[in-house]
Amino acid sequence: MHYYEILILETIGWLGSILFIGAYFLLSSRIIKKDSLYYMFNIIGALFILTVSIYKNTMQPIILNLFWIYFSYVAYKKNVFKYTLINVKLFNILIFSALFFSFISLILTQYSLTLDILAWTSVFTFVTSYYLYSTHKIELHQFNIYNFIAPLTLIPKMYVFENYQVVVLEVVWVLIALKAIWRDNITKTT
Repeated sequence: MHYYEILILETIGWLGSILFIGAYFLLSSRIIKKDSLYYMFNIIGALFILTVSIYKNTMQPIILNLFWIYFSYVAYKKNVFKYTLINVKLFNILIFSALFFSFISLILTQYSLTLDILAWTSVFTFVTSYYLYSTHKIELHQFNIYNFIAPLTLIPKMYVFENYQVVVLEVVWVLIALKAIWRDNITKTT
């Protein structure tokens, strides 16, 4: 691949990250609501990240963004999800089980397995929380908590794979989620 082709791909990846960060920041700051603009930003951002992730052959962002595009499109079109795919209690049990198994694999010095478990946990947490939020099964403050956990579990593997657009996206995502969680806690106490 030529230098200019790589530059174009990298630029597409960074633009996708900016769209995702912008949409989540605006939503978590309560500047915009779950509306057409929010979902359109998510569709375009996911398409851009999907493009660079296919090139870099990083499976977790590929799968994550395929689901993200689908859920965003359905929500954008205001279609109703006909079935409840998962409930919040089961979702929480599965997340904590995966984190437990990643800890066990870390203790057993199975670093590659640890990275894989964490990355797939991130995909599951991002996609499922986005689905639950888009279908009104969880509120924004719960969505923000999941949006703090999910990026933390993806960062290590994306760093190893040198998918820096996703690393930066996830670091900023964590910071935005922390700000939103902090704001929600301050609001509850006043």
